[in-house]
Amino acid sequence: MASPKPYVLRAVFQDAELIRDHLRLAQRVNDQWRAITSRGREATVIFVDVDDAPDAYSVIGRYQCRNEDVTADVRVFRGGKELGRYTEHGKKVEADKLADKIVARAQETIRQQPQ
Repeated sequence: MASPKPYVLRAVFQDAELIRDHLRLAQRVNDQWRAITSRGREATVIFVDVDDAPDAYSVIGRYQCRNEDVTADVRVFRGGKELGRYTEHGKKVEADKLADKIVARAQETIRQQPQ
C-alpha cells in the first residue's frame, strides 16, 4: 500500500575537495527531516533512516568551502531519477541554517511531483 506522504531517505553530503562531510551537513539535513516527521499528521514527509527504498526521495550533494563561505550543490532523486538540482549558499558557522535552506528547497521539489 502506498503512503499518502512521500518518504525521504537519509541524506548524503560531502566536501567536494576533502571527500568527507566535515560540516556534518548530512546529519543536519537528516535532523531537519526528523523534525518534520515528528509533527505527526502535520508532517509533509516521512523520514526513513535508510539508504534505499522503492519510490523514496533522496537528497544528495557536495559542498565547497572558501574561507567561511559554503556553496552546496544539491540534487533530489526518486528511484534513481533526478528530479531537481539547485545551489544553496551559507556560512560554516551557520551550517544549521544552510541545512534548513536545503530541506526547504527539497520540499518544494517533492511537492511538485505526482505522488
